[in-house]
Parts: sequence; C-alpha cells; structure tokens
Amino acid sequence: MSYGGLFSYVPGTSLFHRVAPLAKCIWVLCVWTVSIAFSDVYRLTPVVLIVLTAALYSGIFREVRSQLIGILATITLLILVQGLYNPGPSDVVLTLIPKQVPLIGGTGNLTSHGLLFGAAMSERFIAILFSSLVGIMTTSEEDITSFLSDVVRLPYTYVLIAVMALRFIPTIAEEFNSILDAQRARAFEPESMNIVKRLTTAYVPVMIPLATGAILKAEEVAISMQVRAFGQGKRTYRGRHAKMHLLDYAFISVTIALTAIYLGSALIPSWHSIF
Repeated sequence: MSYGGLFSYVPGTSLFHRVAPLAKCIWVLCVWTVSIAFSDVYRLTPVVLIVLTAALYSGIFREVRSQLIGILATITLLILVQGLYNPGPSDVVLTLIPKQVPLIGGTGNLTSHGLLFGAAMSERFIAILFSSLVGIMTTSEEDITSFLSDVVRLPYTYVLIAVMALRFIPTIAEEFNSILDAQRARAFEPESMNIVKRLTTAYVPVMIPLATGAILKAEEVAISMQVRAFGQGKRTYRGRHAKMHLLDYAFISVTIALTAIYLGSALIPSWHSIF
C-alpha cells in the first residue's frame, strides 16, 4: 500500500486535477503574491478560506491529516512568538507568568497587536503551504516532468532528479513509520520520554536504519539508471506532453483577474488619501 502524505500524488477528478500544470503554477504564484502583499488578518482570511476550500475540494486533506498536529503546533508557536515580541501600541491581553511569581513575575505579556500580527503570519503560512500542496499533490509525475521540460525548459537530467527527489519523500515517510512501528513492538516508547531526550537521542534507533535504508534505495536506483545507460548522450522527455485547453485559459484568466482586483482594492484607500 502506498503511503499517503505530503507531496504524494492524489488521484482525482477535481478542477485542479483537470487543469494543466501551468495553470496550477500561476494559481499558486497568485496566492503567494496576495499572501506576501498583505500582513493583516482581515485581508488574509478570505485567501486562507479559498485555499483551504481548494485543498478540501481536491482531496488532499485526507493525505495530510497525519501532519495537521505539526502544522497546528507551528501556527500556535507563530502566534505566541509574535504576541510576545511584537508588542505594538495595544494593551496587554494575557500575561503568561503572573506577577505573584518571584523574580520573573509579570513577564510574557501577550498584546492584542502582537496576537493579530501572529495570526496574520499564521494565515500567510497556511495559504502558502496548502496552495503549494494543492499544486503538487494534484499533479502526476508525468505532468510535472512535462511541465518542467516543455514549459520551464529545464534539462531532462535535472527534471528527473527533481521529480524523483519529490516523490521519494513519501517513500521515506512510509519507511519511517514502518521502522517506528517495529521499534514500538520492541517496547520503544518515545512519547513517554521528556522533551529534551525526545529532541536529542530518542529517535536515534529510528533514524539510523532509516538513513541506511535510504542510502541502499538510492544505490539501487543509481544501478538501475546505469543499466539503462542514463546520462550517456543527450536525453529528452518522451512521455505525454501536456497541452493547454480552453478550461486552462479560463482558469488562468479568472485567477489573474481576481488577484488583480484583490490587490487593486487595497490600493483604492491610498488613492483617495492622495486627493
């Protein structure tokens, strides 16, 4: 059974599965542009809702649900860090260490300005992450290779290396879970260890066989490529070449138009202030 996780291809019939890789690339770049252009919650929230809807519609949530805890932990950390170190002009909302505590009491003030800015940075992170996952996980290896070869015009050797490295990530993740399950069957319980040990030496029994297995798999792939005389002479992509259709042009036009309208709407108040 193939491992479903980050960067693994998810078959489907959604709109993102049917449009060409170039159209999805333009959509991802537009989401990145809007996410980077704004730094407030009010303008980033609609972008996040659109991206999460696209992720849910395309079916990638089923594959990344095991990583949601890590994503939520990253979001929480972003909000707390910005709340602590970006005080701004606002009042204190919460003090992490009460004033009654000796010596360090009254520290760790979370301000409303910092929390809002942290929430905005978290929304930017979510928009960039999930838009990228939608673009990658709804595109097959063949379409990615065709896009990088035909549109981006990268040499076929580099394209093959990039695609193999991208699709090798789910294989490594599957191997990690298998090794971890085998170690747990031998009474290995990293969850019961303290946080310091978990971050330093707890996963050594897992990482050593994982690294060894990855090296062996890489050697097997290298031998297979050598047997097929890969690298001898100039190689070109001989698979299916993705062509643009009316749906792709319509998708690109709507994406660019909505992005321009959204970016332009933010500039309208500044135009009025000039006059």
